[in-house]
Order: sequence, then structure tokens, then C-alpha cells
Amino acid sequence: MQVKLDTHAVDLDQYPLEKLAVLRDAQGQEIPALGVESPSGSGHHREGMLTFPGTDANGKLVLSPEAETLTLILRGIGGVPERVFRWQLPLG
Repeated sequence: MQVKLDTHAVDLDQYPLEKLAVLRDAQGQEIPALGVESPSGSGHHREGMLTFPGTDANGKLVLSPEAETLTLILRGIGGVPERVFRWQLPLG
């Protein structure tokens, strides 16, 4: 998932995005990010490809074919406890 952050409120270099991002499924289960590929930018402008596993610890697909929403949560950036981004599926 391509993620781009732009702000002039805080220095984004201090936030390890791969440790602050999770996907949440319809049942409330949270799947932590694996990492950030091709990170670029610094300071107030950062971007990269946020990666997640395809399956959870039980081997279940993280994003099932029946999923109606996709929720990305970023925690603790700039003093905000939780930023929630939700998309209706399918993304068309």
C-alpha cells in the first residue's frame, strides 16, 4: 500500500511507520505492518510502500474476497493517538 505523509507540524523521521501501522479487519483483528519498501523523503515529507502479510497467524487471508472495507490505522504520529483510514471495497 503506497503511503505518503506531508506535514509541517512534526518531523516525520522520528516515526517508524512500519511499527505504527496496522490493518484492521471486520472482526476487529489487527495485522501489523511488515515494513516499508522504497522509503523516500525526510523531515516533513515521507513516502513508501507499506507492506503487510497476506495471511494472519492462523493462515487466514488478511483481506478476504468477501471483505467490504479496508481499514488502515496509523498510531501515535504527531501526538494523535490514532488516525483511521477506511475504504469501501471493491476499490473500483
